Amino acid sequence: MNVATFIQPETREGEVFFSNMTAQQFELFDWVSKRKGSVSYDGNGNRLDEPNWFPVFVTTKEIAERKTDLTRERWEWKTLVGLYTTPRNHRR
Repeated sequence: MNVATFIQPETREGEVFFSNMTAQQFELFDWVSKRKGSVSYDGNGNRLDEPNWFPVFVTTKEIAERKTDLTRERWEWKTLVGLYTTPRNHRR
Protein backbone atom coordinates (compact mmCIF):
# COMPACT_ATOMS: atom_id res chain seq x y z
CA MET A 1 0.00 0.00 0.00
CA ASN A 2 1.21 3.49 -0.81
CA VAL A 3 1.69 5.43 2.43
CA ALA A 4 0.98 8.74 0.71
CA THR A 5 -2.51 7.60 -0.28
CA PHE A 6 -3.56 5.62 2.81
CA ILE A 7 -6.62 7.14 4.46
CA GLN A 8 -7.69 5.80 7.84
CA PRO A 9 -10.99 4.03 7.06
CA GLU A 10 -12.83 5.51 10.06
CA THR A 11 -12.23 9.10 8.92
CA ARG A 12 -15.51 11.01 8.63
CA GLU A 13 -16.29 13.90 6.33
CA GLY A 14 -14.78 17.13 7.64
CA GLU A 15 -12.12 15.48 9.76
CA VAL A 16 -8.63 14.02 9.46
CA PHE A 17 -6.71 11.30 11.24
CA PHE A 18 -4.38 12.84 13.82
CA SER A 19 -2.54 9.94 15.48
CA ASN A 20 -2.91 6.63 17.26
CA MET A 21 -3.04 7.10 21.03
CA THR A 22 -3.58 5.38 24.33
CA ALA A 23 -6.52 6.32 26.54
CA GLN A 24 -4.20 8.29 28.81
CA GLN A 25 -2.78 10.25 25.88
CA PHE A 26 -6.30 10.93 24.60
CA GLU A 27 -7.22 12.50 27.94
CA LEU A 28 -4.18 14.81 27.72
CA PHE A 29 -4.89 15.75 24.10
CA ASP A 30 -6.52 19.20 24.27
CA TRP A 31 -8.30 19.45 20.92
CA VAL A 32 -12.02 20.16 21.32
CA SER A 33 -13.03 18.18 18.22
CA LYS A 34 -11.05 15.05 19.09
CA ARG A 35 -12.84 11.79 18.37
CA LYS A 36 -11.73 8.31 19.33
CA GLY A 37 -11.92 5.60 16.67
CA SER A 38 -11.82 1.82 17.01
CA VAL A 39 -9.04 0.27 14.90
CA SER A 40 -5.44 1.47 14.70
CA TYR A 41 -3.37 1.15 11.53
CA ASP A 42 0.31 1.77 10.86
CA GLY A 43 1.50 4.20 8.20
CA ASN A 44 1.35 1.47 5.55
CA GLY A 45 -2.29 0.69 6.20
CA ASN A 46 -1.68 -2.50 8.18
CA ARG A 47 -3.99 -3.12 11.12
CA LEU A 48 -2.13 -2.88 14.43
CA ASP A 49 -2.59 -5.59 17.01
CA GLU A 50 -2.32 -3.18 19.93
CA PRO A 51 -5.36 -3.42 22.24
CA ASN A 52 -4.46 -0.22 24.12
CA TRP A 53 -4.13 1.95 20.99
CA PHE A 54 -6.87 3.58 18.94
CA PRO A 55 -7.01 6.22 16.21
CA VAL A 56 -7.83 9.84 17.00
CA PHE A 57 -9.43 12.27 14.57
CA VAL A 58 -9.83 16.05 14.60
CA THR A 59 -11.95 18.32 12.43
CA THR A 60 -10.54 20.34 9.58
CA LYS A 61 -12.52 23.26 11.03
CA GLU A 62 -10.52 23.19 14.26
CA ILE A 63 -7.25 22.95 12.34
CA ALA A 64 -8.25 26.09 10.41
CA GLU A 65 -9.40 27.87 13.58
CA ARG A 66 -6.07 27.14 15.25
CA LYS A 67 -4.29 28.46 12.14
CA THR A 68 -1.90 25.56 12.33
CA ASP A 69 -0.29 22.92 10.18
CA LEU A 70 -1.34 19.32 10.79
CA THR A 71 2.13 17.91 10.17
CA ARG A 72 3.65 20.30 12.71
CA GLU A 73 0.93 19.55 15.27
CA ARG A 74 1.49 15.81 14.88
CA TRP A 75 5.24 16.26 15.31
CA GLU A 76 4.82 18.42 18.41
CA TRP A 77 2.34 15.97 19.92
CA LYS A 78 4.58 12.96 19.32
CA THR A 79 7.54 14.86 20.75
CA LEU A 80 5.48 15.80 23.81
CA VAL A 81 4.47 12.20 24.52
CA GLY A 82 7.97 10.92 23.90
CA LEU A 83 7.59 9.17 20.55
CA TYR A 84 10.14 11.54 18.97
CA THR A 85 13.00 13.23 20.74
CA THR A 86 14.33 15.76 18.20
CA PRO A 87 12.86 17.42 15.13
CA ARG A 88 13.50 15.63 11.83
CA ASN A 89 15.24 18.63 10.34
CA HIS A 90 17.48 19.11 13.37
CA ARG A 91 20.86 17.43 13.08
CA ARG A 92 23.67 17.74 15.57
